[in-house]
Amino acid sequence: MAHAFLLQDWTTVSGAAGGTVKQGEDRYLDLSGYQDVALYLEVGTSTPTGLTVDIETSPIKEDAYFDGMHSFASIAAGLQPLGVVRWASASVPLARFVRWKITAASAWSITFRIWINANQAGGR
Repeated sequence: MAHAFLLQDWTTVSGAAGGTVKQGEDRYLDLSGYQDVALYLEVGTSTPTGLTVDIETSPIKEDAYFDGMHSFASIAAGLQPLGVVRWASASVPLARFVRWKITAASAWSITFRIWINANQAGGR
């Protein structure tokens, strides 16, 4: 059975050239018991275009253990990309915790929201 989760409600985030901003630990999504995910990124504004929004996963809440599960590249305003990560074929399958991370080469700002549709492990 699939369930929908709001990883990040509408927010505006900005950063300096070459900077990285990560979702706060208190907002990580715990998806233990799930295996496949569909990721929906909705973008209200993005300056400049070309930002990268990464969706990362980790078995524990330690920064060093997070790995990129899916990357949304060349983000532009109005974009609503979809990413699908299947346990059986993913190079980095879903672990327990999920967060977002944004990087850009120049000063940037983005307004976005992220939904996740997750399938329970074992089809329960």
